[in-house]
Amino acid sequence: QVIPVKYPRNVSLPVSAVIQNIGLNTEDDFELVATIRTHPDGNVVYRDTVQAIEAIAPAISQTYDFRNFVPNDVGQYRVTICANLRGAVDQQPSNDCMPRTGNHVFQVLYNEEAGASEILVPKATGEYYQNRPFSPEGVIVNGGIIDLTDVPVRMNIYKMPQRTLVYTNRQIVPDVNAQVPINFARAVFAPFTPAEAGAYQACLVTEYPGDPVTTNNEVCLDFNVNAN
Repeated sequence: QVIPVKYPRNVSLPVSAVIQNIGLNTEDDFELVATIRTHPDGNVVYRDTVQAIEAIAPAISQTYDFRNFVPNDVGQYRVTICANLRGAVDQQPSNDCMPRTGNHVFQVLYNEEAGASEILVPKATGEYYQNRPFSPEGVIVNGGIIDLTDVPVRMNIYKMPQRTLVYTNRQIVPDVNAQVPINFARAVFAPFTPAEAGAYQACLVTEYPGDPVTTNNEVCLDFNVNAN
């Protein structure tokens, strides 16, 4: 099934399709071919062929199951399933494969994976003043298969352009649902009081133990503090 359904790595996944005889003659000599490729690069990682098991009368549909697919790597995949008529000449080959246009893309993910999504406070266009405190806020995302609990999240603020760390605060997000689209959670941090005016950078960082993907653990945002 397509995104946002999440499939786990190294778990056997069923592959099946429904075909229909839309001609006027009963068909009993055909085969079905299922091909799975990585997306978007298109490397073939799975192919299976199923022969006709029974005659299909006009207007009748039949479900066919293929060999299960076991994904070894996380990422996105696309599947194509084609029906090849062998006992006669197929007079409408344009509908032999699904999908007919575009890609049927599904995803394989880690069981537990957390990432930083966005910074809500401060905002790049917000108004902030020297010696006036504000409470930073950010949003994290659960990119894994299962719900996450007790996710450590940190907010760092740097004085630019030297990028001097002037604030750091760590909070624990108690729960992040895995189900899309509610797989986000907000983190609110202790107030930050900028000691001087100028340019700053805020960075939201997830510190989940054993996180298998570290490239999405930090998001940063530049903002300015006005003189008081």
